[in-house]
Amino acid sequence: MQPVAGYLVHYKDGIQGERGIGYDYIIAGNGVFIQADNDLLFARVPVADCNIRGLGQENPEVVLKHGKIPVTLFALAFDASMAVMEKEIYLAITWDNGYHLFKTGQDPHEANVKYDVVKNTVMDFHSHGKIPAFFSGQDNADEQGFRLSCVVGSLDKQPMVCVRIGVYGSFLILPWKDVFDGVLIGVKDVLEITEEDIREIPTETKSFEIDFSGMWWNRLPGG
Repeated sequence: MQPVAGYLVHYKDGIQGERGIGYDYIIAGNGVFIQADNDLLFARVPVADCNIRGLGQENPEVVLKHGKIPVTLFALAFDASMAVMEKEIYLAITWDNGYHLFKTGQDPHEANVKYDVVKNTVMDFHSHGKIPAFFSGQDNADEQGFRLSCVVGSLDKQPMVCVRIGVYGSFLILPWKDVFDGVLIGVKDVLEITEEDIREIPTETKSFEIDFSGMWWNRLPGG
């Protein structure tokens, strides 16, 4: 029976090992990576950075199988977040012969939101209201799936957005422009924040904003 997780080694003459039906760990000369593939996404993201002599190199890679997500869907989701900035909200971007935006059944609160799951979700989108766009430790503990996610925050001043790919508990922050087809207007990608932006971030969240490797947002249990 084929295992869920595969374990591969990238030798200089090629990759060898047994592949899994869910995802693969790849040991390479520049570290350990996790790789997953389905009808919607392909992703390879770092798990650990190290130097292993004699092995081939790997690189992070993310592919949206149906192309970038239209900027109009981001604009609609952002506008919905602005309309209720006192609470967090959740929306799902799905694929079904085209990208679609859904506002699912949910229970929004000022600091969290519980929501229903939608089939063929490519991206989870949620808001932080007036709080900056960052991924909390609880978000990280909740997310163990394979999909894109996006969070917007600081909606009462200079809005911010952060996008990432999650591969079964390992994450990689992505430039907004690598995921959406269009131009980001009026919202700042956290990968491009300035010292002035950082001064606006509350002390208790600064570590998440500055250390991008720790910026995680995840689905709640059942996702």
